[in-house]
Amino acid sequence: MKAVSRYTFLAAIAVSAACTVHGVDVPPGSGPSELALSVTITATPDHVPQDGGSQSSIAVIAKGPDGKAVSGQAFLMETAVNGVRQDYGLLSARNVVTNADGRASLIYTAPPPPPVQGNGNLLTIYATPIGSNYRTANNYTAELRLTPVGVYQPPASAPRAQFTVSPTPVNAGVSAIFDASSSCATQSTCSNTAGITSFAWNFGDGTTGIGQTSSHVFSTAGTYTVVLTVTNDRGLSSSTTQAVTVSPTAGPTAAFVVSPTPPRVGLTLNFNADISTAGPGRRITQYSWNFGDGTPGTTTGFLTQHTYTATGTYTVVLSVMDDLGQKATTTQTLTVAP
Repeated sequence: MKAVSRYTFLAAIAVSAACTVHGVDVPPGSGPSELALSVTITATPDHVPQDGGSQSSIAVIAKGPDGKAVSGQAFLMETAVNGVRQDYGLLSARNVVTNADGRASLIYTAPPPPPVQGNGNLLTIYATPIGSNYRTANNYTAELRLTPVGVYQPPASAPRAQFTVSPTPVNAGVSAIFDASSSCATQSTCSNTAGITSFAWNFGDGTTGIGQTSSHVFSTAGTYTVVLTVTNDRGLSSSTTQAVTVSPTAGPTAAFVVSPTPPRVGLTLNFNADISTAGPGRRITQYSWNFGDGTPGTTTGFLTQHTYTATGTYTVVLSVMDDLGQKATTTQTLTVAP
């Protein structure tokens, strides 16, 4: 990097402080809020030298009204410099489509330096949804400061790592979602994770993960120290820890009803175990019936039929098993009339 005077350095700090990266949600007047498409566009880093080769990674993230990622959404990408829409530098793609994570990525390459160096240029990158509905009425932008060659960036600041866990309580054998979207690229107040280049997770049970959000399944109950480490575009990292208590996975509950009533000899009875329930995040995979009249026990679905050939009192046993192999049993006494 070229040497610069103290005054040039101070001027660069003042210029750089004006640059922001932001996402814009659909304005309230564009339609009912439940139909809104939420889009965030970021440039990382958000300051690059205008030297004809420096690059910034552009990410477009689309979410639906339920907060879930929207895949297959196409965007038209354009640039504007100092408020005038025009080609300035090079976008690696004019049209991008979001993947299963709701993310589309491309690269911006800075143009060659101008003949006369000034204070730099403010580049605006536009993402316009492509479609035939209300979404096409909105533009989303990120700002990127093109600094003159040799000008220093602002002093580096370490990022701030933060995360949440859901759903709670966390149960063994049930997927938990770890979300670091509240992390910031600097220690100052921020509204998104723009400027963070990596998210690294250590779940405290010998396994690791990456990404702004990561799912994990703890195999056994206990308390685990989860560590999140984030790194920003200046190469600085910070970590945070959180003790996560994992409860044993709740087992299933067996229950059933019989119809028609009262039961009688020779009448086909319906046995329905649809009211049986599995623990959170689990499902029942097996229903086993014993009708108490000496007929062989059967393993079948939640709905079955049986006919008694003699009067008497019978104990019906239902056993259920979930996808973890946990079992539950219930009984019901039936008096079969002539």
